[in-house]
Amino acid sequence: MDSLTELNYKKLLDACFKVHKALGPGLLESSYELCLAYELQKSGLQVATQVPTNHKWTDFESNSMSFFHRE
Repeated sequence: MDSLTELNYKKLLDACFKVHKALGPGLLESSYELCLAYELQKSGLQVATQVPTNHKWTDFESNSMSFFHRE
């Protein structure tokens, strides 16, 4: 994955703070995910949600879904 540009990083942080300020703490991750994807798309970024990824940490391995920025 390409690194985020400074402008895209600012858009990402702004969207995260906006969503968290509006919704507050304590909701399920899926609630924040939908709103964050919407805000990022509004700011001109292309995003993909629930992208399958593999994680390996020492002897532990897992499969999960992640959130990615696409250029």
